Amino acid sequence: MITLSEIAMQLNLDQDELTKAETDHLESITAAAKAAVFRAINRPIYATKDELKADENAPRHAIVMTDDIKHAVLLMVGHLYANREATTTEAVKQLPLGMHFLISPYVWVEI
Repeated sequence: MITLSEIAMQLNLDQDELTKAETDHLESITAAAKAAVFRAINRPIYATKDELKADENAPRHAIVMTDDIKHAVLLMVGHLYANREATTTEAVKQLPLGMHFLISPYVWVEI
């Protein structure tokens, strides 16, 4: 769904200069970012329409990955990469047009 090249571009890193440890770390935080975004959306997300159609057990509210969902994941990757601790001495503000803005149209709420 999201390539190492896309992650490196988001983080302004030269992919060719990444060590194995750095690549492993980026893959780990990308998995965590995807999980966080997917939990916030509260619905299954498939990489392609074909993958969704092939899953006979896919719930009716399942969707295909969109560019805005992908960029929400990349924003989370950037956050996790830049903020490796749970605390900071910096003044922190949430971006008004950040991850939640990008995913809000896709959030599934059961009634």
